[in-house]
Formats: sequence, C-alpha cells, structure tokens
Amino acid sequence: MGISALIITKNEEERISDCLESIKWVDEIVLVDSYSSDRTVETAAKYTDKIYKREFDNFSNQKNYGLKKTTCDWIINIDADERVSIELKNEILEILEDNMSFDAFEIPIKTYFLGKPMK
Repeated sequence: MGISALIITKNEEERISDCLESIKWVDEIVLVDSYSSDRTVETAAKYTDKIYKREFDNFSNQKNYGLKKTTCDWIINIDADERVSIELKNEILEILEDNMSFDAFEIPIKTYFLGKPMK
C-alpha cells in the first residue's frame, strides 16, 4: 500500500522546496503546475519526475487531473504552503503499517496569519 502526494502549483518557487522536503518520504510525488513563470518546476524536479503542466481552470479540475496521474492506494493532498510534520508522517506510516481499515483520514491543520497561529 503506497502513498502518493499530490500538489498543484503556480509560481510557488519560494515555498515549494520546504513542502517537498516534508513529503520526500512518500512513494511518489505528483505535481500539476499551471505554467509557472518562476523556478517552481525546476525546484520540484529535484524531488520528482512526475511533473505535469496544465492550464488552470479551477481547483477541482486541477486536482482531479492530478489524481488520475497518481498510482498509489493512498493520496495526501497538500498545498505548496503546507508541511507534513514528523509527527504526522510517523502517525500516517504507523496506521498504514498496522493495516488498519480506513477509507480516508482527516488531518487537522494549523492556520497562521502574519506569522501567528489563528484559533
């Protein structure tokens, strides 16, 4: 049972490296880029060769296009400004290793504004 990570991007050069670094443990990373004009694609290429370009029309279509490119049983949908903590990584791997029977997981997120967590 593998894990794919799906990311959609456009001009995320400043954030994509930290995101990809936090998910480099997954089995495959699929990135759908909306023709970035910065170095997003070049940076992502250091982590994956599964980079697809698609003109952005809406988030649903972009994500669904990317989902069709994944090959693993599990998919983590992550944005370029998000990170997977070590604790979350370990929890995901432990659950999958224990072969628990789930169809999906909800992952709570921490939202920050002006560098401070929102409640």
